[in-house]
Amino acid sequence: MNVYVVETAKRLAAAGTAVEIFTRATSSELPPSVELAPGVLVRHVTAGPYEGLLKADLPGQLCAVTSGVMRVEAAHPEGWFDLIHSHYWLSGQVGWLASERWGVPLVHSMHTMAKVKN
Repeated sequence: MNVYVVETAKRLAAAGTAVEIFTRATSSELPPSVELAPGVLVRHVTAGPYEGLLKADLPGQLCAVTSGVMRVEAAHPEGWFDLIHSHYWLSGQVGWLASERWGVPLVHSMHTMAKVKN
């Protein structure tokens, strides 16, 4: 998991904000969720094969990831999430859909873009 995401989550939690991080499960042995730090819950969303995917194959899992995120939200009381912070373009797509569905703001951080990176 990206160091920036982890450290931001820890600092938000230390300030009193409950944080849930959604990430694609990469092993069948991972629990559905794990506490990363006090106030920070990581949710492993099943989407595609557990083994690593090629970067080019990740967009094919967008629907599965989105479905997994929506299922978690449906298990919470209405209005559970106050804000979505997505990173990179793939999670930005999921975040945008969740933001629209849940009626909450979306903050998106690209971090790197191919045109600038290359």
